[in-house]
Amino acid sequence: MNTVFDLSFRLTGSYIPYDHGYSLYSSLSTLHPTLHNAEWLAIHPIHGLQVRSRTLKLTERSRLRFRVPADFLSLLLPLAGRRLVLIDGESTFTLNVGVPELQQLRPKPDLFSRCVTIKLSAAEKDDRPPNREMFLAAIRGQMRQLNIEGELLIDDKQDSKGHDVSRRVTHIKQQTIVGYSVRVSGLSEEHSLKLQEVGIGGRRRMGCGIFNPIASSRSKEQPA
Repeated sequence: MNTVFDLSFRLTGSYIPYDHGYSLYSSLSTLHPTLHNAEWLAIHPIHGLQVRSRTLKLTERSRLRFRVPADFLSLLLPLAGRRLVLIDGESTFTLNVGVPELQQLRPKPDLFSRCVTIKLSAAEKDDRPPNREMFLAAIRGQMRQLNIEGELLIDDKQDSKGHDVSRRVTHIKQQTIVGYSVRVSGLSEEHSLKLQEVGIGGRRRMGCGIFNPIASSRSKEQPA
């Protein structure tokens, strides 16, 4: 089996869009056309400090991170030293890509994905707007197909306006995509590594469905 790694690059710059999944993927595909529609590629959301509703500020910890099989690592290494331009409406954001670092995936019993987007069947949709229960059913179905066993949780808390705190909205061109942040607990080492390697749902090139170990302490930094 082809081993999967996280390849990260240091970043320098000032700000990026809060919702940057599509603009980051688009910029990378323009700079490196091999990445366009690459089924093997997953691009992590970039972490930063939220300074406005639509903007993140980069920090010393901000990284451009890919989850990628070992066979494709060499295709990404030439990104070091390049410049990325992210376009968000009429605004542009420039990032300089630094030196790469390679991290091995480690099995942890508790994993988290900030945004999972998954296709709902006609039965699940039932002519209603997608909600938490529909996503839970669809994710459970995909986990069964992958033979991954774990306790699935989508937080049911609501904010002061009655909105689900776990609900996530991302924009791809003119399309609005709804997803949810998802936690999976009680994973065996084998199933933890498998979930990290394959993810859940689609749009992994735009930061969705990528699972990581849950941090031991809360950080003010966050991805979009």
